[in-house]
Parts: sequence; structure tokens; C-alpha cells
Amino acid sequence: MQTRHLGTLTFAAGCLAATFLLPLEGAAHPELPAPTWDHVAPLMAERCVSCHRAGGNAALSLDTYNAARLVAGAIKRSVLDRRMPPWRAAPGFGEFANDPSLSAAEIELLAAWADGGARKGDGGGPPIVPPVDDPAPADVVLRPNDAYSIAGPRHTFELPLGNDRERWLRGWRFVPGNETAVTQAEVSIANAGPLGTWVPGDGATELPADAAYRLPRRATLVVDVRYRKMSAAASDASGVAIVFASKPRREVRHLTLPCGTTHAAGDLRILSVRPSIESFGDAIEIMARRPDGAIAPLGWFRNYPPQFRATYRYRHPVSLPEASTIDVRSADGTCSADLEYLID
Repeated sequence: MQTRHLGTLTFAAGCLAATFLLPLEGAAHPELPAPTWDHVAPLMAERCVSCHRAGGNAALSLDTYNAARLVAGAIKRSVLDRRMPPWRAAPGFGEFANDPSLSAAEIELLAAWADGGARKGDGGGPPIVPPVDDPAPADVVLRPNDAYSIAGPRHTFELPLGNDRERWLRGWRFVPGNETAVTQAEVSIANAGPLGTWVPGDGATELPADAAYRLPRRATLVVDVRYRKMSAAASDASGVAIVFASKPRREVRHLTLPCGTTHAAGDLRILSVRPSIESFGDAIEIMARRPDGAIAPLGWFRNYPPQFRATYRYRHPVSLPEASTIDVRSADGTCSADLEYLID
């Protein structure tokens, strides 16, 4: 999931939004200064250039003033339409920890910069560098022995763990071997179930302190990697970094729900949901109803593409008592949803 280190940035964006939006007292039509690259660059560094940079996953680079200035209008349109950062979940239908959406103040800052002529300001517009993500040290980093020469849209790596006894996994992080080429990855434990998905911008997945995935003896991680079409020869050797745990109080398991209504056979504490759909551009809705009639929205995902299977992790586990029902719906009935939940 993506970690947001807003700090003074949130304060700055809020102040700037107030500066550019609020009328001056006693002035009917005030002339307000437009923001400059000096104001915009910290936001770009924090929220955009982990992907939009030279050598990054996105085709468009935004890590210099000149590059961003040329597409200022496109930046404005994409953030106002909420196409960037990519996020398919509709607001108000579940609270997700890995939601990368910009705040209203951040969107207004970028729009005001574009409308004001995308000015440079006094800082000179040097290249900006994304903040360094410093994940917790991994116990093991599994990588393929040989790099794959990218010849198609996807490839599957099998990464044996080599454990001679059952173990427990508390966290994991996908490690792309070729950031420019890799667009998505799905990670699972062979013959045991999924761990989750990765898309550009995602960080490490860490479970609650008292929970872990079970790794059977001689476990193998299966990593299904998807690639963009490359204009030149390229290779990839993507891997997975994992963190072990002692035997936990709770085990994490997965449950796949088909389209329609499913009755919960026991209590569920849901950590995440991964929607799936076969029709391009359709929407998928996942709603739970508790026995007392209370509704728990698990997610509504708009224009959800079939090739895009992202994991949406809840900010807090969603508790559903036994006899709750979960409805998974789409227009053409080709949907399903994978739930990650805790058991004692």
C-alpha cells in the first residue's frame, strides 16, 4: 500500500488553496497570484514522480519543470476528472488504506498552476526526486535465477522458498525487475491461495501484528507479471521480498465470491477485497448486509477493466457476523470478488 508523507505539504497545499480560492476582504474582483513550480514541485515529488519520472513505470515524465510545463493542461484535466492517480473505487463505498487519491486542495493547486500559465517561480525548476521509500528489512528476497526476455504481455515466475517446515508470513513486497516494463503483478502461494496484487505506486503489504499467512512446507510463490508493449528488447527478473512471523493468533485466508448473494457461514473480519470482472468498462458493486439489517459497503468500482485486478485494503478490518450476506453485482453477471479475512 502507498504511504503518504504529507507533513508540511498538506499545510502548504491547504494554505495555497485558501490563498487562491478565497476573495480578499473588500475586493470584488481581486487579482490573485497564481502558484508556481516552487509550490507544485513538492506535491509532484510526493504523489506523482514515483511513476512519472525517467526510468519509471509511466510513459510521461513529470520530474522536471520543462517536462511538466508542456503538459500542464493535461495534468489539470486528469486530476479534475480523477483519472490520476489511478483509483477505481468510488468515494463513500469503503475506506481504503491504499487510496492514493489527491485531496481537493491538492487538485485545486495543480489546476490553478495550469490556469496561471504554469509559471516557474524563483526556485529555478531543478529536477525533483521522489521521497525514498524505506521499507522494513526483508527476511528473504526471492528472485528468479534467470531473467525473462520479454516476449509477450505476461509471464509467470515460480520462486521456491526452500522451507523445510511450515512457516508464517507477516508481510510481503513485490520487487519489479524492470520498472519501465512491468504494469501489474499478482502474487500467490502455489496450491494455497493468493497474497495480493501490485500496481505501480504500491508499497509493502503488512498484516496486523497478530496475523499472518500460512506457508506450507516447501512453499513456492507464484508471481504473474504483466508487461506493456516494449519498442526494444527488454528483460525482467521480478521478485518478492517477504517478512516472516512467529505462529500468530489469527491466520489470514481468502474466500472467492461469485456474482450474486453469498451467506457468511461464520464471523468474518475482512482485510481487503480484490474485484474481478470480464466485461470491459463495466462497474462492480460489493455490499454486505448484517443480520440486523445494517449495510456495510465493501466497494463500488467504476469502469473496472478486466485486465486490472487490484487489491483494495481497508483502513480498518470490516467485521461481519455470522449470517451476514454479501452481494457481488455487475451488469452482465461476470463478476467475482476475492476477500482476504482473519480467522482465530
